[in-house]
Amino acid sequence: MKYQKTISARIIAAGFVVAISLIVSISAPIHAAAEPLKVDAAFNANGYIYLFRQWAYWRFKGNVVEKGYPKTLNRWKGLERPFLEGLDAAFYHPDRKKIYMFKGSKYVRITKITVDEKYPKSIGKAWKGLPKRFHSDLDAAIFRKGKTYFFKNNEYVRLTGSKMDAGYPLELPGGWGLPKSFGRRVDAALSWRDKSKNYFFQSDKYARLSDVKLDDKYPAPIRKGWLGLDTETRLEVTKTSIPTTLLINLLNTTFKGTKLRLDNYNGSYKENDSRLTLPKKLTGGKKPTIFDIPEGRWGPFFYYVNDIDSTGFKFYMSGKKIALKLSFEGNGTEIPGRCLHDAVLCVLGDDATAPDVEWNNLSVIVTMKPKASNGQIYLVKPAVTVTGAPEIQGLCNAIPVPRVDLCDIISDYKNIMRIAVASALQRELNKPALRERLASVIQKEILSSLKIASVESIKVAGGNFEIRHEKIIK
Repeated sequence: MKYQKTISARIIAAGFVVAISLIVSISAPIHAAAEPLKVDAAFNANGYIYLFRQWAYWRFKGNVVEKGYPKTLNRWKGLERPFLEGLDAAFYHPDRKKIYMFKGSKYVRITKITVDEKYPKSIGKAWKGLPKRFHSDLDAAIFRKGKTYFFKNNEYVRLTGSKMDAGYPLELPGGWGLPKSFGRRVDAALSWRDKSKNYFFQSDKYARLSDVKLDDKYPAPIRKGWLGLDTETRLEVTKTSIPTTLLINLLNTTFKGTKLRLDNYNGSYKENDSRLTLPKKLTGGKKPTIFDIPEGRWGPFFYYVNDIDSTGFKFYMSGKKIALKLSFEGNGTEIPGRCLHDAVLCVLGDDATAPDVEWNNLSVIVTMKPKASNGQIYLVKPAVTVTGAPEIQGLCNAIPVPRVDLCDIISDYKNIMRIAVASALQRELNKPALRERLASVIQKEILSSLKIASVESIKVAGGNFEIRHEKIIK
């Protein structure tokens, strides 16, 4: 009998657990469907409307979402991690053709899809006259008729340029023809200048205004007004392996036309023409940077680099790093020697030359490490090695020990060249604009085609790049 009671108790308990499980499994999707469809930020630019929710954004033509959306915020190049997790507010300035995005106490300015240099910046320092409560955590922003508006809680301010106008902040709805329910706060706003329409979002509803007058039949549900915004999506962390050759081949194509010129004497020792020339797609069409290779001196002689141009380049894997080799083929004397230019008297005469120097097997090798940052793949920490052996027409190899001082100065001049070339290339390859453009090429040509979003890490293993990344699941 006692045994039967125990069995009965277990059956009842098991039934209770099953019942609770059924309730939970049935209730969960109902609860999710009941959650309001909230918009965090919005703006209109170049005929498109952009709506942001958490880590994703949707682009609309009219009020219908375009194919391929939503996308993750890492599509905006250079956004830092806090911005990638979701925006507080955003607006587009049509006259400057700039996008502004706000998160916490910071904001960024964006040209096309790339964050401008020296951003993010402080909201409180850049936008003058704002009350302290507007220095962070804005609810919405909008640009209309040459004025910028910031919204927070039940207040808003108006700015001319970067300075707040007198008489602000005002309480909502203020001069806006918003319904009373929008007087507590707004979640997002945008202005469509071409159609003289302004949109305000709050919770799961939105209001459309003709200038500042509320249109008929508004506010309306966001879910019905913006088709496709209610697409159920989630982020899933996964891994994708790609052959290292895929990225190497892309780099060889992208850097096609790259040249390194070493030259620091064109009749005057003060004239330098050493430069790294990269393709336009990586530099934006900017002229190559001229860098200096100092001359080498010994007694009455000085040595300089004479018209050494690279003849080819090649990317390859060097262990777990990516390497770029620039090759050179000398035509004549690479490092001429001359009588010291500022000497009053030269033992060999003004026009006489010092023994010339050949640089055998000259090459420049740059190694870079692939690294995931802000959801993209960057090539960082460039290290430069200058290889080859300079010698004075075989003279230094022929002279017995002790060596002549002139041979030592040539050996020292190799180090002078190496340091000059290395620092110049490192400076050029570390430029933020170049790194962003290269990351953009990798994103566009490889990651996008493989539907890889928001890269978290990258490592080399067994001839492959193993990429850990987020993936949008619809």
